[in-house]
Amino acid sequence: GKTGTTGDILPGNLKKIEKKAGGKLAVLSATWGELVGEDVSRHTEPCYLRARRLSVEVDDSIWMAELSRFHKRTMIEAINKGLEEDILDNIVFRLKKG
Repeated sequence: GKTGTTGDILPGNLKKIEKKAGGKLAVLSATWGELVGEDVSRHTEPCYLRARRLSVEVDDSIWMAELSRFHKRTMIEAINKGLEEDILDNIVFRLKKG
């Protein structure tokens, strides 16, 4: 059987979220912590998704450098796998303003 929390949330509820809240970005936002892990999700927020490219805002420049250098591929794979759909080719990290 499945272990961890992911099994409880995905993927049955995903379809509901997607229909209700307008698309894949809503699903990503709702399940972000499960998809990318708690540490990463505390510092990041998915902003928009266009043409298989996800923009992610990061609250800290050190985190941003770290993520774009070492974790981009892992995050793309985790998201595609978590959503059980191949929706992403690329992630673009941007520093949150303010």
